[in-house]
Amino acid sequence: MIIMPTIYSMGSPSTSCTYGNVTKALEMEILRYFPENYFKYIHISSQLIFREATKFRELTDAELGKRERPFLVIRPDFEPNQDVPFSNTLLTSNIYSNPNTVSRKSIFPVVKDYRNKLVLGMRMNRDQLQYEITIRVNTMVDQLDLVKMMQNMMPFNGPYQTTFTLESQIPFDLINYIALLNNMDLKKIGQIPTMMRYLRSHTSYPITYKIRNSTGLPEFFLYYPIQTTITFEDLSFDQGSKKGMVDDYFEITFRAKTEFNLPGAYLLYGDDIVPRTFDFRIRSEIGPGSEVYFPLYTMERLFEDDNMVVAGYKFYTTAIIETDEDKEGKDDEIDLTGLIDPIHIPVIQRYVSGFMQADILFKFQIYANRDLLVEKKDFDVKWHHMKIVVHNTDPSITYRVLVYANTEKLNSELVSDITDKAVDKPGMRVRVNSK
Repeated sequence: MIIMPTIYSMGSPSTSCTYGNVTKALEMEILRYFPENYFKYIHISSQLIFREATKFRELTDAELGKRERPFLVIRPDFEPNQDVPFSNTLLTSNIYSNPNTVSRKSIFPVVKDYRNKLVLGMRMNRDQLQYEITIRVNTMVDQLDLVKMMQNMMPFNGPYQTTFTLESQIPFDLINYIALLNNMDLKKIGQIPTMMRYLRSHTSYPITYKIRNSTGLPEFFLYYPIQTTITFEDLSFDQGSKKGMVDDYFEITFRAKTEFNLPGAYLLYGDDIVPRTFDFRIRSEIGPGSEVYFPLYTMERLFEDDNMVVAGYKFYTTAIIETDEDKEGKDDEIDLTGLIDPIHIPVIQRYVSGFMQADILFKFQIYANRDLLVEKKDFDVKWHHMKIVVHNTDPSITYRVLVYANTEKLNSELVSDITDKAVDKPGMRVRVNSK
């Protein structure tokens, strides 16, 4: 007799966060066809992605006219489109609105907690997003040259595939339940590195997380590369907009379509017929009062070999940094206890108190979207206060910190700590090899 796993709970990720992530990836895909820094201004217009962020509201034509050209405007269209493979099937939709009818074969395991006989899984959906894209330039010469370049360099009127690297927000209640079962409280920032160490040994996919400087809870993301189908079509250009008898600007417009897989739901399930403490209910990150979502920029190849060792330091952890909106253009701080494993913090404290350079132990790389920031210019590490200070912050940018560790030095310091404690304990004997 085959016993089907029991679904304990389902959670819905933030679809608007994923759509913003895809839109940002599409922006990067479009930009690769143009010279670096060609556009003086780029605007993604959508309240669905940006919630109530007035910075990203729909700009009027008069407001756009004040922007330096050439500029690029991307307007996502979120009309439902069911003309995609596997739409409204048991593989991608719970068409019977009953958790017990969810096909177990459509669930991909993400976190496997064998000790607690619990699995956090996901089921994929497939969505399609369409975009209206406008480029505005100064002269007809610029316009005609650009159109010809686009006709020859960009694959119009036919689909092609490329890989987008995306991050899907895991509902906090679900991942926090696993943390509580393993004696961790994710509401305490110092326990997040311990949770990340646990996840690295229990997950089928890389997991990233976002550190919040405000009172909000941390966010955990499933990091996954996915083949995305892109279609560029309907390329056209106008005859110029005039003010009086003077040509003011010239526009180029086209449409883009993206089709991609995304986690549509996360599920906790196991072999117990009756869950012990976790009853079924829908848990969602969306709804009134939710935080503003800026489009998340996801670095490609983040967990591949190229990023595993830098200047002899080994990859330790990574996190997304959310800076506060009210500190735009100012300094903002990151608490290092949300990055460094608690077992290594005493080693750092000993170095700092002994006036030794703690950067012997750790190195940091911080990216603003895809631009690498420069230490002591764009950010500083304040070891005495266990803070990283990022200068001139922009809340619309995805800041991502990559932490690298001198593992050989850290391990030798930990062994030294264990040896010292053993020597200090009465009745303990430590054998030292003599030469």
